[in-house]
Amino acid sequence: MKLSPLVLLLALSSCSLWSGIGDMRCEYLEEPGCIDRPDPRLSWNSKSDYATAHVAVASSRKLLDSPDVWGSGDISGAKAHLDSVLVPFHNYFWRVETFDADGKHRKVSPVGRFSTGLFSGADASGEWISGETSQKFKVARRLKKALLFVSSGGEPTIWLNTNRRMKKGRLPQDAFSPYKSLYSVVDVKSYLKHGRNRIIIHSEAPVMAELHLIYRDGSRDIISTDRLWNGAYLSKPAAVTGAWKSGQIPPEDFLVEIEKGEINDVLILEEAALSFSDIPPFILANIIYDRTGDTDLIKRLYPVFRDFLVKIGEYEKPDGTVARGTIVSWLPDRSEWPSAYTATCFYYYDNLLMAKFSGILGLDGSAYLEKAAALRERILDKHFVYAEDRFSNGGADVLTLALWMGLAPEDHKQAVIKRLSNQLKKGADPSRLGTYTASQFLLQL
Repeated sequence: MKLSPLVLLLALSSCSLWSGIGDMRCEYLEEPGCIDRPDPRLSWNSKSDYATAHVAVASSRKLLDSPDVWGSGDISGAKAHLDSVLVPFHNYFWRVETFDADGKHRKVSPVGRFSTGLFSGADASGEWISGETSQKFKVARRLKKALLFVSSGGEPTIWLNTNRRMKKGRLPQDAFSPYKSLYSVVDVKSYLKHGRNRIIIHSEAPVMAELHLIYRDGSRDIISTDRLWNGAYLSKPAAVTGAWKSGQIPPEDFLVEIEKGEINDVLILEEAALSFSDIPPFILANIIYDRTGDTDLIKRLYPVFRDFLVKIGEYEKPDGTVARGTIVSWLPDRSEWPSAYTATCFYYYDNLLMAKFSGILGLDGSAYLEKAAALRERILDKHFVYAEDRFSNGGADVLTLALWMGLAPEDHKQAVIKRLSNQLKKGADPSRLGTYTASQFLLQL
């Protein structure tokens, strides 16, 4: 019996459905368009058990049978971590094959896809500028893509040609962080024309942008913000910025699972949470280490943590404390959080954790330990009322923060816990931090 081409096509297209392999993700995202690391993590789900899996990554669909980028070999589980260095600004395709213990029953997944963007600050050529700036440029050949990369601490307004303003919402707004400068990327090919073009960016906050013109012949032109743009003012970010990192983030349900403590997989916990969680990275790195023993995040972020504390040290007041605005506000802007008290407490705790991280990495952390001890004394002198067993304004969140960080004097600890209990009985509504941590102290009453 001879099958028609249409029947054959339908049969082939449905093979992936029969395989039972799905939910294919790169960096926990479905077909992401801007991966910011050269060694991304791939994951999938299978409706049936298997003994081994093979993962193939190629530069085109046709090459997946003999992958030109990466092949995993035999692996178990449903995750793979590429050890191949990918190239920025390229498309990649991947596929999973599973086998039973005898190697006879083979199942093949659908073909997944992802694209790479900027990997690091070394890949970015733009300068941070502000004001209402513009630049003219030419589209010399037939375009395949026109990718606009933008990072800003504010909400830049962008026009391309004859006031063809980009639609609001097409460009996600990302904020500065002392740990990474997030960028957004959007394909703006439809806004451009062959020949002369003009881009206008208005931003009161520092902004860095690059427009990558990717031509069909494989060549590329890059238009980057710099001091030569018309009306440009050189501007520095308010925070200590690291490498450019993509603002693409996994779904928010990851954060919910992290907060519930239901995920112990360090691959999920690390950068996924750093991108969108309000968990401070110092604390997150410590949680990961305590739960899993994994030191990878500590190793990679240690230099950034070190530079961050140096920067904060430049803003110390004569009494050794720091004020609001000198560190990222990890906590909700609520009246229950006195800014000077909160900022100094986190400054203390970050130094305490850095002493711990130094020991884990075999480094000398005595300076951080001494700094933490000095800050603890200053917090107690300035913010603890011994006669009333309270920190600062005595609010539930304030007391919880002190207990959680171990700031309460040992001979006053029970009294502080009792005060916290009384605050909650009176109807105090603590923030998420207070909710997560208060119960462990109330059990000590």
